[in-house]
Amino acid sequence: MKSFKQHLKEEFYSKWKNKEPQKWAKRYVEVFGTPNETGRDYAKWDDIANFGGPTVIKDEEISHELPVKHIDFVYSTRSIKVPAKKVGVLAKSSGSIIVDQLKEEVTARCHYLIKNAVTLGFVEDVVANKISDNEARDEYVRRIKNNITPDWYDDPLDEYEETLAADIAHHLKINEKVEYYLDTTRDNTEKYIATDGDYWYTGKVGIKGDNMFLKLAATRISRSYFEDGIKKGKIKKTTPEKLEKDAGMTVDFKKLYKK
Repeated sequence: MKSFKQHLKEEFYSKWKNKEPQKWAKRYVEVFGTPNETGRDYAKWDDIANFGGPTVIKDEEISHELPVKHIDFVYSTRSIKVPAKKVGVLAKSSGSIIVDQLKEEVTARCHYLIKNAVTLGFVEDVVANKISDNEARDEYVRRIKNNITPDWYDDPLDEYEETLAADIAHHLKINEKVEYYLDTTRDNTEKYIATDGDYWYTGKVGIKGDNMFLKLAATRISRSYFEDGIKKGKIKKTTPEKLEKDAGMTVDFKKLYKK
């Protein structure tokens, strides 16, 4: 039987003013259990979904329009040391990235937990210089729209499918605009490349039943890497037939995978 104190903690959201935070607070309790701390207008879980820091739901709805219109009320924090020269880059990328240089922490604020994971993974890559300063804003939008999450996040709330941007489907059907390339500098599945003109995809091994196949999935590698490689002749255009022959396994050319 639940204690009176535990019951109060689990019903903390019942008097909140905003419906979306209230709905999601209930969902968090179902998945993550009772929060570690609650107040009149917030609930905090100390460490969920491998963030390594607290996640807080607040009884508020902050309107936000990048990359699509939505509201923010979920805050997730991760230990990331951001150099002073990168603070401005992150600020220009999104107003929902909150940098605390003294604590060496970054907080992402959004509607969905998966988007916070995408954002913090993006911050880690900006800090590690995996994304150029000039490309940062566009790359942030691309990742948010396509739910390109860091390796440490496993989507415990199953938000991936429902939170793709309204104009982006889980898979894009292959059409005549898709071009294929081989990266001559790589010796793994990432040497197999496709682009639909808007996004870049690299090869990953998929498994269906007892069979392995190659799928072309959205990549975190920057657009400039591919463009420079093509200009320098290191990345060469090819055909689906030649790509599949080089791969030595069946390639799924029917879909471009967003994850």
